[in-house]
Amino acid sequence: YTVKVTNVTNCSTTSSSITLTVKAGPTAYITYNTPLTFCDGSLVVLTAVVGSNTTYQWRKNGVAIPGSSAPSYNATQTGTYTLFATNTLTGCSANSTAVQVVVFPITIPIIVRNGIVFSTTTTYASYQWLLNSVPIPGATAQTYTAVANGTYRVKVKDANGCESFSDAEFLYDLGVNNNASLATQIKLYPNPTDGVVHIDAPLAVQIVVRDYTGKIVIETENTNLVDLTNFADGMYMVFLNDLNGNFLKVEKLIKSTK
Repeated sequence: YTVKVTNVTNCSTTSSSITLTVKAGPTAYITYNTPLTFCDGSLVVLTAVVGSNTTYQWRKNGVAIPGSSAPSYNATQTGTYTLFATNTLTGCSANSTAVQVVVFPITIPIIVRNGIVFSTTTTYASYQWLLNSVPIPGATAQTYTAVANGTYRVKVKDANGCESFSDAEFLYDLGVNNNASLATQIKLYPNPTDGVVHIDAPLAVQIVVRDYTGKIVIETENTNLVDLTNFADGMYMVFLNDLNGNFLKVEKLIKSTK
């Protein structure tokens, strides 16, 4: 580059030349192979497309993400993501075009029970009721009337297409003429427990213990002890039948070692 200067008398002079070299900056953009909108618990892999000799810095909402200097980034949260790339040979930098990630929250359905009628407290796009973890044919409405004893759950899909399962709801007295007096004589203790539970009953009983999902974790009979020592802390349901399988009592049990 040179500059020529001319004054009012039309006299001029030209400067000495200088050489200016413009180094090519990196070209940075982001690719992805899965949707940018998804349900909580999933992710989208954002991949940098740049030249060689390049360092990376991923940013969310304009703020650098700590430790995110790899050519790809697993985005799990809603936000505006960009890539800041620097060529290590020239020192030139560039920002990519932003991509917008939207993560839909998942809500766990809550079952309310009125006798043998189950329903959810919230309206969803679709429903599938399950009995003992098996889908019930045709049970796809917000309300379901039970026709059998067992463990009930509902799988729902919301307006964003996100699926979730309810906690288990137990029904074990359908069609049973309970002996209320006998049930009141059955005692489980201690509750909460840190491991071993004692059962006082005036007759021999069958014992079935289920976790919060409805899965059977203990099944035994002719004993007055239930040992949860090797099981995780949490809520369990203890079902007691006589030796003919007739329902007697169900009780919630809390295991806690804290």
